[in-house]
Amino acid sequence: MKNPLIVIILFFFPFLCFAQSSDRMDLIGTWNSNSISCISNICYNEVWGYVDGVGKEYAILGSPEQLSFIDVSNPTNPVLKQEFIGTGRSIWRDMKSYQNFIYSVHDNNNTSDDEGLWIFDMSALPNGNVIDLGFFETDFGRAHNIFIDEPNARLYIAGSNTQGAGLIVYSLANPANPSLIANVSLATGMGGYVHDLFVRDNIAYCNSGSGSDGGMFAINMTIPTMPQYLADVETGGYNHSSWMTDDNNYVVYATETSNVPLYLVDVTDVNNGNIINVSTMKEPLLAPEHTNNIAHNPLIKGDYCYVSYYEDGIQVWDISDPENPFLEAYYDMIANTNYNGTTGVWGVYPFLPSGHILASDVNTGLYILKMNHGCANGIQDGDEIGIDCGGTFCESCPCEMPSNVIHNIGNDPNRISLNWDAVNNASFYQIRYRRVLTTSWSFLSTTSLSRIIQVLEQNKLYDYRVRAQCNSGEWSDLTPIEKFRTAQCIAPTNFNTTQLNNNKVRLEWDDYTYADKYQIFFREEGSTGDWNKMVT
Repeated sequence: MKNPLIVIILFFFPFLCFAQSSDRMDLIGTWNSNSISCISNICYNEVWGYVDGVGKEYAILGSPEQLSFIDVSNPTNPVLKQEFIGTGRSIWRDMKSYQNFIYSVHDNNNTSDDEGLWIFDMSALPNGNVIDLGFFETDFGRAHNIFIDEPNARLYIAGSNTQGAGLIVYSLANPANPSLIANVSLATGMGGYVHDLFVRDNIAYCNSGSGSDGGMFAINMTIPTMPQYLADVETGGYNHSSWMTDDNNYVVYATETSNVPLYLVDVTDVNNGNIINVSTMKEPLLAPEHTNNIAHNPLIKGDYCYVSYYEDGIQVWDISDPENPFLEAYYDMIANTNYNGTTGVWGVYPFLPSGHILASDVNTGLYILKMNHGCANGIQDGDEIGIDCGGTFCESCPCEMPSNVIHNIGNDPNRISLNWDAVNNASFYQIRYRRVLTTSWSFLSTTSLSRIIQVLEQNKLYDYRVRAQCNSGEWSDLTPIEKFRTAQCIAPTNFNTTQLNNNKVRLEWDDYTYADKYQIFFREEGSTGDWNKMVT
């Protein structure tokens, strides 16, 4: 959003709004808080997602004064995990993730409310807590947006109070303590002020608003201290935000301007100074009576562009044919009869492994949705991978329990091997084992269909179980407890003695493959005393 807007809504009931309409999208759950402090009827802003080490999913929801971390692993019953109050108060917050960290900025005009870069450590989840690492204010106090180029471990700050016409770039080599790489101005002809950006392969697609130097500018940031202009494209409105397709060939950008469409542009020749308009996307839900809807933020996953479309809710566009995109699905939260401005959906996040889509409504909080594309008809259609499950749109297929689990003992008394059949969409397998009659399990993981268990005790009875974790993050059930007994160490065979002299003999025997060492006992014939011992 470019500027704060005061919207007066008569008979406004923030927690009693129902969808005006929807197509191929279903609402699963919602979350909001009675304690949120609003500014000009804006109570919530951006939303982002996070997945912890065991596959639990979270929403990070911004508000004027705080960030809320919400467990959405059970999407029908979202639960607030923690919330953190900042020092600033602003309708603008933006969050991004890198490894186990969340980074946030906010934007306002009150220097006493500066927060800089707010960092959170998520590594203790799910059993521990989110750790607030504090505000890093060395290089800036306020900023409008951030973007993280994950392959290059770089964090970009856009629209800051100290670099209003350029970018601040950090290295995330140490994610808990980012280090400054560059603080660069983008001179006239390179876009100047950057409202938002998308970065891939060191090319920053900078959304630089409108005016004499407005539009989307492609800037080569390979050497961050020496940005190089590549190309730009003018727009019919305020160039607000953008996202790139997975194949790096196209960018979709929104203008956050009434009655202006989304633009899809070809950037395959950007290094030669060319950005080519390919198509536009605009389908107001209130057309033909009203066409002045406003697109806010587009994000792309696979062949689909997910757009937070303010008063038109969430729109999902199929861009598999860039020249002929079409509206695949939508979910509208506001029962409006005309377009008044920028109420409705601010942010969207479509990247959770479960396929669930997060959306933030400025008045009513968090929405959790799913696509519905032939998912309840008992026919494998669309891009499903099973009957009514999987693919882009449908609920994840249940994670099946491994079958035909077999143990192989062999002759090694300290190890055994396990084998099992593959589980569809399994990302890895977990093995549990323990000595019989003990309570503590040991754990091993593997991505293959077999695993060797080592450092066992010989001739002992063990329990074991196996389960799978699928790509959705779901765990299968554990297999029933089975048992194995380790082999017993075998005594040496073919023992032979050779007399070398009156007080020296050579002892020989066949080597036992799994022997770690041999122990020899000897004493004088007829003696009943202690045995002498040697180890070899």
